Amino acid sequence: MSVRIAIAQCAPALGAVKRNLDMHEKWIARAKEAGARLVVFPELSLTGYYLKDLAADVACTADDPQLLPIAEASRGIDISAGFVERSADAKLHIAQGHWSGGKLVHVHRKVYLPTYGIFDDGRYFGPGDRFDTYRWAGGTTGVAICEDLWHVSTPYLYAAAGATIVLAPSASPGRGVAEGGDLGTAESCRLMDRFYASYLTVYVVYVNRVGNEDGVREVLYLSHPLQQVSHLLSKPQKRLRLRLRGEVRGEYLDDSKKVLPLELLSKVQSIILPTAVCRSSEATVETPPPSRAQG
Repeated sequence: MSVRIAIAQCAPALGAVKRNLDMHEKWIARAKEAGARLVVFPELSLTGYYLKDLAADVACTADDPQLLPIAEASRGIDISAGFVERSADAKLHIAQGHWSGGKLVHVHRKVYLPTYGIFDDGRYFGPGDRFDTYRWAGGTTGVAICEDLWHVSTPYLYAAAGATIVLAPSASPGRGVAEGGDLGTAESCRLMDRFYASYLTVYVVYVNRVGNEDGVREVLYLSHPLQQVSHLLSKPQKRLRLRLRGEVRGEYLDDSKKVLPLELLSKVQSIILPTAVCRSSEATVETPPPSRAQG
C-alpha cells in the first residue's frame, strides 16, 4: 500500500486569515488533482508566523466557524494546516490540525517555544504539554512543529509509540551559508531529518513556508527514510510554484527495521526519559528543557 502526500510550500500572508483560507483552497485543489491522500501546510499556515501582538486577533477555538472551509475541503482529501488555537483556559497555542472526512481528528500544540534570536514564541503563546499519536489512512502519525523536531526526544517518543510518519510543519527562516552554497539552516535540517528517518525508521515529512515575512526569508525541503527525496530551494523565492510529492510505503519501513537495531522500538510499551513519559500511543512532556534549536 502507498499513500501520496502533497507538500504545500506556500507563503502565508501575515494576519490575513481570509486571504490564507483562499490560498489553502487553491493548494488543496492542486493536491487533489495530483492524487494526494493528504496535503500538509507549514506552521501557522492560516495566519502567518511572526504575529506577535496580532496573535490574539487571529486566534480561534478548534471548532471555530472560520475553520469550516478547511473541514469541508477535507471530505475529499486529508488536510494538515496550522492555526492559532485559543484553548478553553484562554491560552493561545501554535497548533497544527488534521482534518479528515469533514472533521477535525487531531490537534498538536507546539511544545517547545523558542525565545532566542528572532523568535518570540514563548512570549506570546503557551506551550503544549504532550506528544500524542493518531491514526489516519497513512498510518500512525505524530506531529512536530518546527522547534519540536529539534529535540531528539520528540521523534523518539513517536517512534516508541508506534508512529510510522512524523509530520513536521515549520516556519524556520533561512540564514547562514553552508559548504556548497546551501543555506546553513537548510543543511542542518536536512542532516537532522535524514538521521531521524534512518535511525528511527519513520517517514519525516518536513514542510517549511517560503517567501518573505517581516523581512525574513524561508527555505524548504522534504526527507524520506534511508533515501533522500527532497528538492532544496537554495535561493528562497518570493512566490513558489513548485510542490513536492512523496509516497509513503509501509514495506520500506518493514525492510528497514529488519536491519536496524531499533526494531525493538515497535515492541516498547513503556519507557521513561529524563523529561517525558511515553505510554503506548501517547507521550506527555512534563518539564521541557530550554530551547536551543531553530524555531
